Amino acid sequence: MSFWTPEIPTDNYLEKGRFILAWRLAVVTSVLFVLLTINFSNSLFHFITYLVCLGLAIGSLILLHYAKSARGVYLMAATVGTVIVSYNLIYLNDIYQVSNIIWKVFIITYTFFGLGKKWGVVVLFANLLALVYYSLITVNYNISSIPNLDLFGRISLAIELTIVTSLTTYVIYQFVQINSKSHGELISANKKLQERNATKENSNFRDRINSNSCRANGRRSKKRIQ
Repeated sequence: MSFWTPEIPTDNYLEKGRFILAWRLAVVTSVLFVLLTINFSNSLFHFITYLVCLGLAIGSLILLHYAKSARGVYLMAATVGTVIVSYNLIYLNDIYQVSNIIWKVFIITYTFFGLGKKWGVVVLFANLLALVYYSLITVNYNISSIPNLDLFGRISLAIELTIVTSLTTYVIYQFVQINSKSHGELISANKKLQERNATKENSNFRDRINSNSCRANGRRSKKRIQ
């Protein structure tokens, strides 16, 4: 296996898919957050935020490499990501919040895929609470406080929106691929089971015929003796 597609000691296709997705996203986001940290080095708060995210991405790679399990990474990313994005959404009133909202969609999708329905619902409600608070309490102040973006700011926003939308799409794509693979494996397993059952039934049928034939031969032999 390659660096992009590492091997883990399991035959479970879903767990392999979750691990590979977590690994690839950690690699991509590590590069992304390096660029964003450099890009926003003139803003202390943004610099610290993206530096923390970079540390999270690198820590995820280390954990995945040694633990060979993705569950801890999904839990950490869902928790820390929800806290950081919710804080930015509520307290950073001088920036366009559209990217933070899409980051929330990514976090929710990522959690449902990596941790299942239970944790997905928990993270969904946590992010919805922040979105509702923003909509009811801070949105007007945010709108009135946003300055006009210069060319550099518009390009940065476009890049971030493109990246987070692409990451969300990739998670959904992986989910569809794994479901399709699982469905195919289920159909294949059912066919093999049907073939085994048919073989067993044929064998049992032949055994019954042979048994009946032996009993009939036995009765004929007794009649001849009599």
